[in-house]
Amino acid sequence: MGQQIFYFDEVFAAFCVSFDAIKKSEGYRDYSNGGQWVPGADLQPEPMEGIIVPLSNDDLRFDTEGRYTEKDRKIYLQHPQRLEKNDRVHFDGQDYRVFDVKNHEVYADFSVYIVKGIDKGSDSP
Repeated sequence: MGQQIFYFDEVFAAFCVSFDAIKKSEGYRDYSNGGQWVPGADLQPEPMEGIIVPLSNDDLRFDTEGRYTEKDRKIYLQHPQRLEKNDRVHFDGQDYRVFDVKNHEVYADFSVYIVKGIDKGSDSP
């Protein structure tokens, strides 16, 4: 991998906010119960810091499948912090699910995550 070109420490220092990431443990097969799949459980919330912004008009306009809404957000996370698809995020009273990951580590020290707002009482966006 090449050397990182851009550093964004000052931007992150100016615009970072705190939020909680809720990751899942790995699922497993319960062979004592006939090999039934047991999905992973939510782990303890992990405090993180990143830049959280609404999706831009371009993000909304160029989404070909109409997947994004005004409730959805982008999270910029400086490395070594990372999220995975389907991790949950809690910020400002709203829950989100990580929908897409755009890694920029070839050029910079951060990745961008698209998170979809989760409706209250639902586990799906």
